[in-house]
Amino acid sequence: RRLGADDVVVEYTQSRGRLHAFVIDRDGIEAYPDLCGLEEVRRASDLLRFQLGKGVLGEGHAARFGRFVHDALRHHLEILHGLLVAPFAGRIAGKRVRFVPHGLLHGMPFHALESDGVPLVEHCEISFAPSLAILGILERRESTPRGRPLVLGVPDDAAPAIEKEIAALRGILGRARVFRGERATLSALRLAERGPEVLHVACHGFFGGGGHDGAALRLGDAWISLDDVYAMRGTAEIVVLSGCQTGRGTVYSGDEWVGLVRGFLRAGARTVVASLWEVHDASAVELMADFYRGLSRGLDAAAALTRAQRAARRRDPLPLKWAPFMVIGEPTSRLRSGRIAA
Repeated sequence: RRLGADDVVVEYTQSRGRLHAFVIDRDGIEAYPDLCGLEEVRRASDLLRFQLGKGVLGEGHAARFGRFVHDALRHHLEILHGLLVAPFAGRIAGKRVRFVPHGLLHGMPFHALESDGVPLVEHCEISFAPSLAILGILERRESTPRGRPLVLGVPDDAAPAIEKEIAALRGILGRARVFRGERATLSALRLAERGPEVLHVACHGFFGGGGHDGAALRLGDAWISLDDVYAMRGTAEIVVLSGCQTGRGTVYSGDEWVGLVRGFLRAGARTVVASLWEVHDASAVELMADFYRGLSRGLDAAAALTRAQRAARRRDPLPLKWAPFMVIGEPTSRLRSGRIAA
C-alpha cells in the first residue's frame, strides 16, 4: 500500500546454497526462485571487490593500469548483473528501485551492475535498505522541521580536496554550521543530536570488519567508533558520510547488518548516504556538489544521487570514481530549505 506507481522493491533471500529474489510493486509480489548459486556470486563478488580495492593505489597506478582495471571491473559487473538482475531487469527499468540485500549481497553495488556496457543506474533510481522491516520503520518515522545543516570536514595531506568539498557545500547550503579541521570534533558531531536538516561528515573512514571496532570515522580530535555513534541520541534526517568505506558493514547471524550506517539509522536518520570503497578525493567533490545541488532544487535523496552519479560517469566512466556512494534507508527524504547554487 505504501508503494507508489513507479516504486519497486527487490528483496533477496537464500536457502540450500541458492539465491532467490522477490520483486514487489503495488500490484503484488513476483518470485524468482533458484536465481543462482551462492558460490557463483561469491566468486564474482570477491573478484569485483579485489578490483575495487585498486583505488588505494593512487593516480600513478590508475594512469598506468586504469584501462585494465576498468575492463576487469566491467567484466565482473556484467557477470553479477546476469546472475542477480537480468531475469527481471525489464520489470524494474524506469522505476524507483529499493534493493534489500541478504547475506553476502550486503554492500553489493547494484547501481553499478552492467548490461551491454550500461550500468543499472542509467535505467533506474536506486536505493538500499538493510531489511524490509527497517524500511517500514523509516517510512513511519515522523519527519519534523529541522535546524541548520551541520557540516564537519577534516582535510589533510592525504585528502586535501575535502577543503574544496566544504567550500562547495557552504555555497550550496548557505546557512550551514561548518566545523573544519581540529574543530570537527566528537563534540561538534554531537550537535547533530539537536536535529539539523542534514549532517555532512567529510573525513577519513575505516572499515576492518568484525565487531564494533571494525568501523570508524577520523574526526579532528580522534577516531570515532561505532560505539560513539550508537551513543548518540538523535541526528539529522539526512546523514552523508563522505569518506572511504563508510557504507560497509559486517553481517551477523539472522542477517543483521552492522556498521556506521546502522548506527546513524538507529540514532534517528531516515536516510544515509555512504560509500562502499575508497573514495577518490577530487571526484567526490564534484559528485557531492552535484548531489547537494539536486537536493537544494527539491529532488529527494535517491533522485539527487542518481543524477549526480550519471553526471560523474559522463566525466569519468571508471566505476571506482563515480559509483562508491549509495543511498540507504528512506529514498524520498528532501531538504526543506537551502540556497540554490548559482
